[in-house]
Amino acid sequence: MATTTFDSQHMQAAENIPAVMADDQPHEEYLASLPDDTIPDTKSGVRVDPGAAMASARFKKGDVVQKPIFVNGMRTKGVFTIYDRRLNPAGYVEYRLKNFYDLKVESGWTREKELKPGS
Repeated sequence: MATTTFDSQHMQAAENIPAVMADDQPHEEYLASLPDDTIPDTKSGVRVDPGAAMASARFKKGDVVQKPIFVNGMRTKGVFTIYDRRLNPAGYVEYRLKNFYDLKVESGWTREKELKPGS
């Protein structure tokens, strides 16, 4: 029977190979054995801006806006100024409005899509 070069090479016995497992090593030695050229997940000077969503808001505090309101059962245009704004947990911007004429602040929050720029 002909032998191939693979069969003729001497293989090292499995019992002579040192068994090094991560479970057998202490945690510090395991971390020290890792390569140092790994790329970190985050950079030290880079952070997620919590106000990034607010930067895309259409209106800022003091802007004049219009919104449909119902007065005496009739729909009419109400003019308001932006009193406050916040980011809703759902991801959209809400505004608290102040009536332009009697300066009363509404108690509820109004979504941005319900408002139009005022004059």
